[in-house]
Amino acid sequence: MKKNHLNIIIFSLCLITVAINTFHLLKQALLFPQSTSRQFYLLLADSFKNFQPILNQHHIEFLGYYTDKDMETSANALIFSLAQYHLAPLVIEPGNTDREYILLDCSTPDAALKKINELGATPIIANSLGVILAKKQ
Repeated sequence: MKKNHLNIIIFSLCLITVAINTFHLLKQALLFPQSTSRQFYLLLADSFKNFQPILNQHHIEFLGYYTDKDMETSANALIFSLAQYHLAPLVIEPGNTDREYILLDCSTPDAALKKINELGATPIIANSLGVILAKKQ
């Protein structure tokens, strides 16, 4: 009986997390420049789907997130929101590079490579936006 209540509570928390992330995603999408093409939005929407099988295979629950970009701009905040939305209920921790798996969203490939080497990580896969999923050794 208690286990059933715990499952309901965990499921409810996951639903709340998805709802909050959806709200933030929609808010960021509305702030995004209106001149952006529909194809770009579709590209953004599908950009994190290729990470899902790897993360599910390894039963990852928490994921670090590193960026050297200005998160005050709508476009950069939107990319983080998309990651949260598409990878939910996985918890993405911005600024945390202590996790075993980390998403890196760097301004240049050289900056990403430098950070990967600094962390002692190995890149696993990158998406169409240049966001890299890496695993620390």
